[in-house]
Amino acid sequence: MPQTPWPDVQPLARRVPTPTQSPAAISTATLVVAWVFISKAIVPWVYLPRDTAKSRVDKLESDVDKLEALKVLTENDEHYLAATSRNAFSMDKSEAISRMGVYLTETIKASGLSEDKFTRRPLKATQLAKNGATQIGYTVSGQGSLPKVIDLMFLLEQTPFLPRSTIKSYTQQGGRLTLVTVKPHSFEKGQMVQLNGAFPVSREFPSSYNGVFRVINTDTNPAPMTLTLALPNAGKNTPTATKSLTSNSISATRKKKRNWLTRLIFGDDSKIEPGLAGITKIKGTKQTGNRLTIYTKGNHLFNTGDKVSLQNLTPSSLNKTGEITRDSSDKFSLLLDGEAGVYASTTISQVIPQRVENITMLPVDGGAEVRIDFQFLSLIVGPTKYTKQEPLKARAVQGETLGSEDRTLFAAITQRAFFLPYQKKPAPLPTPTATPPSAPTPPGPETYKIVSLSEWKGQQEIMVLDSNQNKTASYKPGDELAGGKIVMIDYRKMPFPKKPALLSQSRVILIIGEDYWAIERGNTLADKHKLVPEQLPENLAKR
Repeated sequence: MPQTPWPDVQPLARRVPTPTQSPAAISTATLVVAWVFISKAIVPWVYLPRDTAKSRVDKLESDVDKLEALKVLTENDEHYLAATSRNAFSMDKSEAISRMGVYLTETIKASGLSEDKFTRRPLKATQLAKNGATQIGYTVSGQGSLPKVIDLMFLLEQTPFLPRSTIKSYTQQGGRLTLVTVKPHSFEKGQMVQLNGAFPVSREFPSSYNGVFRVINTDTNPAPMTLTLALPNAGKNTPTATKSLTSNSISATRKKKRNWLTRLIFGDDSKIEPGLAGITKIKGTKQTGNRLTIYTKGNHLFNTGDKVSLQNLTPSSLNKTGEITRDSSDKFSLLLDGEAGVYASTTISQVIPQRVENITMLPVDGGAEVRIDFQFLSLIVGPTKYTKQEPLKARAVQGETLGSEDRTLFAAITQRAFFLPYQKKPAPLPTPTATPPSAPTPPGPETYKIVSLSEWKGQQEIMVLDSNQNKTASYKPGDELAGGKIVMIDYRKMPFPKKPALLSQSRVILIIGEDYWAIERGNTLADKHKLVPEQLPENLAKR
């Protein structure tokens, strides 16, 4: 029996497509869109977690480096506080103020000044910071002869830091700084020392070598000339020297960017070939005067006359660009500033918490003395991490340092007569006419003036100013002056011969033949006058 399909369930008739062996080509625009979409959207999304993790790791490593540097710096500060605490007058405030007053009085006596002419008022103790050091001190006022006042300032401000040494050269390698001194030094291992005067003198470490450091090693010779200091923060970045690039070589050393597939596999770290850029790692430095010598790790490619840029050196003042001199395959040098052989004098000394401030010095009217006002300050730190509460030794006044070489540097203050009134420079001599030359007229006694009559350690000194040549000469008892021989300096108050209403504080006494003559301070040799027996000092009147 034949079967007929149901019309409602059969599909409608349709045309079947014929397959082709050459489909239509994809357009260039479609490829560009796909490339941009993959490189800008898919690729960043794929390695974004890796980059984020790497960024966090880099930040954590940077934080760890900063903490390690802070730890080293804090350790150096702890040793600095310990040295300050040990070298103070006392760890107790009341005892420190008392000892400081005794030390000040003994220093005044050691200077040859009269204690009765000086007042000493304690300053209010001031805490400089919360849980920090306390500042104590005295306000001092008094008067005396200028040389003795200078002695007082020297004993208070300079002597505590003696002996100090002058630095000849610095050699740095990593966090160690080795110093060579001009003369043998007395510093010991573990001691804190202070550098002053290093270039640039107005900056502190790490901008220059000026600062406080701990001695970690010294020369073992009986007369040591070297010592090694620990730098609290020598920097984590490797110091490098780079030759200045030309326009042709810049293109060869640009960062090589990787495509998205290489970045996906190897990361996004672009590299520069070190050899192409002339980058050389620095092993260490040596500074003598203003000449800096660089020691490299391995051979360098620099030649004399090349401009080389120094980076990541400590102190930061060494990071500069300049023309170099090739010394060897692993060493070159350059000048830091100015001409060769010109440099600041750097000194190294102990750490003593005392200083003199607010110095005012004025002449006393009608006399050879000066009045001085100043503040004498110190610190109390107390016990620290490396120092326990303990009694400290009383500090002795080192009066013998007044005969040291350092004291002679201050002699110009007394020799230049700072407190004399201004004297106009004599007018130049007129141009001589066309006459036969004749011998110049010798200067008369009115040309020479007594400007200073002083006494230091029992030795009297007479300063005479030549107003023609503006030069000062020094005389002592027994020398010839004004046609006679100097006998002594008389400090009695007596009336001026030509102005009896005014008192003269001092004079120089001469002997001419069998008579005694005197010249008052401030007068010229032409103003000498004969002394009658009643005017003679007691020791001369008995002769």
